[in-house]
Order: sequence, then C-alpha cells, then structure tokens
Amino acid sequence: MLPLPIGKAWHLFKQFKLEQVIPGKVKSTTFTTGAAGQLDSVIKIQYNDGASWDIRILEISDMRHAIGYEVISTEPAHQATSIQGYIVLRGVTDDNTTFVEWSTDFSNDADAAVIAD
Repeated sequence: MLPLPIGKAWHLFKQFKLEQVIPGKVKSTTFTTGAAGQLDSVIKIQYNDGASWDIRILEISDMRHAIGYEVISTEPAHQATSIQGYIVLRGVTDDNTTFVEWSTDFSNDADAAVIAD
C-alpha cells in the first residue's frame, strides 16, 4: 500500500522512479535506452545492497495502470535464467491510497529460495 493517490503513484511507476517509491531498497534508476512511457526502454536499477538489474519495458497500460517488464541482466548474476514481472496499481477510494500488485515469473530453474527473495 502506498500513501499516495493513484495518479501520483502511477506517475512515479510509469517514470520508473523506484527510488522514490521504495527508497529502503532502491538507490537509483536510470534509463539507459529509451525514455519513460516508451516500450522497449531499458532501465538500470541500482539497489542499496550494491546489486544492479537491467530491465526492458514490455507493456505499459495507462488504462489499467500496469507495467510489464523482463530482466535482461543482473549483477551479481541471478540464479534464474529468466525473470518477468508485472506491476498493477489499484486506487483505494476509501482513503485515497494505492494498492500495488507486483508479480514475478521465474524460469523453472529457480529454486524456492530464489522465489522467496
């Protein structure tokens, strides 16, 4: 749950400003190709623990407030050969907050420890 109205939350996610959404986990995000709101853009995510992931945007839906992506590289190397994620935001009208549904699909070589992380 984010203490933001869905319009503001969607703007941050569409711009992929994860360092503003989850600053305890993400140090910075940078578009290495493309731009915010553009399919096939590649974003480098620098995590606070020193890891970095490059992801490619596969889907953006303003109507459903959804983003689909695939992980194209990780440092250090991830144990799963393929990772795809999907983020959907839902407005909570009762208190003007935003519910974040974030799902991840791993290739079948990922074990239970990888999935639990």
